[in-house]
Amino acid sequence: PADIAVLRTAFGVEPELASIGESEGVLADQIGYPMVGAMVNFGDDRDRFTLTAMYGSGEGDVALSAAVSRTLTPGDSQFVDLLNFDAKAVSNTDRLDVELTWQRRQSESFALLGGLRYERLESSFTGDLRIVQSAAIPNVIALARAAAAGDPPPAGVPSIPPVTVGVRQDGTIETFSARGGVTAFVPFSAHAVAFFNGMVHASHQPASTFETRFLGFDEETLRVEERRDAAETSIGPDFAVGAQFILTDSIALDIRYRAI
Repeated sequence: PADIAVLRTAFGVEPELASIGESEGVLADQIGYPMVGAMVNFGDDRDRFTLTAMYGSGEGDVALSAAVSRTLTPGDSQFVDLLNFDAKAVSNTDRLDVELTWQRRQSESFALLGGLRYERLESSFTGDLRIVQSAAIPNVIALARAAAAGDPPPAGVPSIPPVTVGVRQDGTIETFSARGGVTAFVPFSAHAVAFFNGMVHASHQPASTFETRFLGFDEETLRVEERRDAAETSIGPDFAVGAQFILTDSIALDIRYRAI
């Protein structure tokens, strides 16, 4: 507000300040989640229900670059600064999957399949943010202050040195989905079965909030920002192929590749 008052006095008009995001890019590792868990089966030979819970975690590098322009317009004059943000961070994500499925056997090698699924991703990004900006608008403000005080203009052209701060972003993404389709399975030994699942899913992801903390020396919090992503609904294919190995009458090892 004080700078606006100085500019208003210097130019005789109400100054306008606007910011525009010029570009943004993200380069991130694809994260794999090795997962472990357990499942419980109940039902009969025709209708079988399975409750599965699995947990895993993954890590990857993330690099983000963004450019923002700020424009100061006092009357007919216009001054533009460009700010560049570069962040390098490590992403750590914990994943929880819980699923209840129903299978109705139609024959020895074919069954109908349906289920409900809950997925939860808790992620944190930790790294450094470097900010580089030009100084056109600060120079105009410095000249306006000198003029208002009756002082000579500042000697030289002041610049703004690059700033590096620590950054940490935390957030949680939840997905609720229903799916249905068919499954085919072929025994390839007395205690092992290969299978293929072909399904269609309908999924809903509620709105998510991500909190970003900018950290200074000794992890001191300088500023906190929040970003809220809108809710999202999707429909599409869900395929899986794998094998199940029977260990005992109540325990099996399940290995699969899944694409959604």
